[in-house]
Amino acid sequence: MRNFWRRWISVVDSGDATTLLGDSNSGIRIGHNYSNITLTVAPENGTTGPVDPDVLTRLKRQADDRAAEDYRTRFLPSAQASLRAHSWDFTGRRMALQAIVSWLASDGEMLVVTGSPGTGKTALLGLVALLADQTHVESVPHRRMGLTIEEMPPPDAFDAVFSAAGEDDAAVRQRLAAAAESGDTGISLRTALSARESPLCVLIDGLDEAADSGAVARLLLGLLATGGLRLVIGTRPKAAAALTVPYETVDLDGKYADPAGMTEFVQRALLRAAATSPYPAAGDSVVSEVADAVVDAAGSSFLIARLLAIGLAQDTTTPDVADATWRRALSREPGAAIEADLRKRLGEDAQRALDMVKPLAFAFGSGLPAAEIWPALASRLSGRTYDDADIAWLRENAGSYVVRAADGTYRPYHQALTDHLHAGSDDTGVHRQFVEFMIDNLAPRAGGGREWSTADDYTRTHLATHLVAAGADAILDELLSDPEYLLVAEDSRLLHAIQALDHPNRHPHANRAADAYRRAAHHFRTTPATEHRAYLDMIARCHALPELIPESNGVAPWRMRWVEWEPRSPDWQLISFGRRVTALAAYRLDDEPHVAVGTEAGVFHLLRLDGEMPAKPVGAHKAPITAMATREFGGRPHLLTAAADGTLAVWDLAEGKDAEPAAAHRVTAGQEVFAADLVELDGEPAIVFVRWPNEVCRWWLPEDKTEVLARLESPASAATFSHDGADLAVVGDWNGVAVVDLRDGGHRWVPLPSYAGQHVSGVTVQAHQGRPIAVAVTFNHTLFAVDLLDGTVLSEQRAPESVLAVAAVDDGRPGLVVAGCDWSPHPMLLWDGLSGEVLDTFRMVDRGKVDAIAIARWPTGRAVAVSAWESTVRVWELPLGSSVR
Repeated sequence: MRNFWRRWISVVDSGDATTLLGDSNSGIRIGHNYSNITLTVAPENGTTGPVDPDVLTRLKRQADDRAAEDYRTRFLPSAQASLRAHSWDFTGRRMALQAIVSWLASDGEMLVVTGSPGTGKTALLGLVALLADQTHVESVPHRRMGLTIEEMPPPDAFDAVFSAAGEDDAAVRQRLAAAAESGDTGISLRTALSARESPLCVLIDGLDEAADSGAVARLLLGLLATGGLRLVIGTRPKAAAALTVPYETVDLDGKYADPAGMTEFVQRALLRAAATSPYPAAGDSVVSEVADAVVDAAGSSFLIARLLAIGLAQDTTTPDVADATWRRALSREPGAAIEADLRKRLGEDAQRALDMVKPLAFAFGSGLPAAEIWPALASRLSGRTYDDADIAWLRENAGSYVVRAADGTYRPYHQALTDHLHAGSDDTGVHRQFVEFMIDNLAPRAGGGREWSTADDYTRTHLATHLVAAGADAILDELLSDPEYLLVAEDSRLLHAIQALDHPNRHPHANRAADAYRRAAHHFRTTPATEHRAYLDMIARCHALPELIPESNGVAPWRMRWVEWEPRSPDWQLISFGRRVTALAAYRLDDEPHVAVGTEAGVFHLLRLDGEMPAKPVGAHKAPITAMATREFGGRPHLLTAAADGTLAVWDLAEGKDAEPAAAHRVTAGQEVFAADLVELDGEPAIVFVRWPNEVCRWWLPEDKTEVLARLESPASAATFSHDGADLAVVGDWNGVAVVDLRDGGHRWVPLPSYAGQHVSGVTVQAHQGRPIAVAVTFNHTLFAVDLLDGTVLSEQRAPESVLAVAAVDDGRPGLVVAGCDWSPHPMLLWDGLSGEVLDTFRMVDRGKVDAIAIARWPTGRAVAVSAWESTVRVWELPLGSSVR
C-alpha cells in the first residue's frame, strides 16, 4: 500500500473500527466509520498520469458550452456587422483575410491580429472562425460576399476557438486543456502538447480583454515553447507587447488598414441603416462626400465609422460637408463616439444607461446576472437607485449596447465601451465595492461567516478574481478560514488569488489554511460535489485546523472520526526531466523570480518559478554541468555554468527574454570544475573556480585569462565575498576552509574540528556585525558556523545524512541557511548558524536526497528554497516570519 504522501490510500473499515494505514515511515493513522472507501489524495504537483475521464468530460462539456456562447454572442454578430436585423454587411478586409489564410497553410507558431479599439479584430477573426468551422460555414453568404479561394480557410483549421475576455489564465488553461484532451494543470497540458503528432491550432480573441492579460500571455508563451501548439491571437497593441517571442502580425492600423473597405461600409450604412435615412434621395455625390468625411474622422476604426454613419442615417437631413464645425464635431475616439450616440438616442436618460452599463464593464467572465446583483451594483457605484425595471428599460431603449449570454448574464457589447466606462474610475475601489457587496449580500451564519450555500453562481466563480483586482489580501485571509466559502468557490480562481495576494505579513494561520486548501482543491476537481465536504473535513483534520472542519449537515457521504498525521512541509514539484539535475541558480528578470537548472546532459533550462514558462533547453556543454552561479552586471542577470569536461561559460540572461541566450564568454579550464562563482573585480566581471585536482583559479573575463590563485589539499566548494576592502573567496577543503585573496592568491587556513573528518561539500558566507561568517557543510553529517576572522566555531549541527548542498537565506539573519542531505526522510533543514537552532525540517515522500539548492523570492518577498532531487526540481515554502515546527 502506498502511503498518504504519494497518490492514494485505501481505507477498508467496518463499523467504528480503526485502521492503521501506511508503513512504519508514513506517520499516518486515520479513523473512519464507513466501509470500502477509497480516498484519492492530491498527487504531487506537476506529476502526470492518465486523465480522469470524468474530469476530461467535464472540461470538454464546459469548453463546448462556452465556445457555443462565444460564437453566438461574439463572433457571429461581429462578423455579420449587421446594419439591419440578421443582415450580413461585413465589408472589406480582403488582404487581411488572405494573410490569415496564408498563415494557416504555413508552419508558423503564432499570428497576432492587432489594432487599436474598433479596428474590427473580432469581426475579422469571427469571419475566419465561421468559415473554418463546418458547423457554421453554411451560415456565411460567402458567395454573395464574393470570397475567393484565397480567402477561405481550410475546413476545421482550428481545434478550438474562444474569447479570453474577462477570463484569467486558469480559465484559458482549462479551455486549452479541453482542446488538448489533457488535465488542466500546467504540467499535464504541456505533456499532452509535446506528445502531439500535429500541433493544436487555437484561435484566441480578446487577449487585451482578459482579467490579467499579462498572466494569460505568459501562459501562452510557455505553452508555445513546449511545442505542439499554434496560435492565432486577437489583441490590442499594448497587450501584444507581452508576447515576447517572434511572431507574424496582421496590423489593422498599418499595412492591413482598409480605408476603401471602410468607405464602402459607410456608404452602405448611410443608405440602409435607417428606414427614414435621407441619403437614398440625396444623390451619389452627397453620399460619397459624407462617407469620405466619416472615414477621415474614424481613421482605422470601423466602430467609429459605424456609429457616425448610423447616427447620420437617423437624421432627417444631410449635413453641409464643407462646414468645418460639423467636421470637427465628428467623434474621433471610440468612447466619445459611443457616448455621443447614447446621448443622441436617449437625451438626458443617457446617464441612466451609462450608470446601468458600468457594473458590466467591471464584471469578469461572461458578465453579470440580471437578478439582484446588476441593479444593486449599479446603485452602489452611481449613488442613484436602480432596480429590475431599469434593466427592462435599458434593454428596450439601448439594448444594442449590452449582450445577453445564454446563462442570463450581461456584458457591454464592445470593449471600447468598457474602456470608456473605466476611464476616470478608481478600478481598485470599484472592485472592492464588488467584493463588499457580494459578501454583504449574503445572510450572516450562526457562529460566524456567511450563508455561502445561497451565493449565486457569479459570486462563487468570480469573487476570488475581484479580490485580486481589489488588492483585498486581508479579506482573502479571512475567507480562507471559512470552510463554507472554500466549498463553493471556483477552485482554480481561488488558487490563483491565494498566490496573487500572497504577502510576507500573512498570518501563519492563513498560510496553513491556504496550504490545506491547495491540497483539498484537487479533490474538488475530481470528485462529485457531494463528497467535497468530506474531503475538506479530512484535510482540515490532517492540518490540525479545526475551524476549517465544515458542518456535516448530514450531507457528507463519509466522515473521519479521527486523524493522526505528520504533515510534510508546503512544497510542490516545479518540473521533472529525463536526466539528473546537477546544479541550480536563482535570478530575477523583469522583477519575476526565475531559476536556471543544469543537468547531467550538459544543458541548462530557464524557467519562471511559477512554472508557467517551461524549461527550454540550452546546449551549454558536452559533459554534465557541475556548478552554476548568477550575478547582475550592469543591471542584467548573468549565469555562469561549469562542466565536468573543464569548460565554463557566462550567459547574458536578459538577452534570453526574447530568444535563446548566447554565451557571452567561454573558456576551457582543462580539468573538471568542481565549484565556481561570479564576482566583480575592479568593475569587471570575473570567475573564481575550483578545478581538479587541487587548484583555485581566477578567470578575468575582459582578458580571457586564467590564473591559478592557490593550490590546496582537496578543494570541493567555493563562495566569494568582500571584507574590509578585499575581494575574497572561501573555499571548502578537507577538514576546513581556506580564505583566498582574489587578487594576489594569498590564503590562510581555517580548520574545522578534527572529527569533521571529510570534505567540506558546500560553503556560504554572510556578514554579521562586520565579520564574515561562513557556514560549511560536510559529508560527515555536520554543519558548522565559523567566524572567518579568528576561526571560532560559533555552532555546529548534526544532520541525518551526508550534507550535499547549502544555500544562504538573505533574511536579515546572518548564518541562516538551507542545507540538503543524502537519502533521508527529512533531507532538508533550515538552520540558524548563529544560534545553532534548527528552525524547520522538510519531509519528502519516503526517503529522498537533495543534490543542489537555490534560494528565490516571490515578488511579495516570501522566500522559497528550490531543490534538486534526481531528475526533479521542487519548491519549498520557507516558514520565515512565522511559527515553525
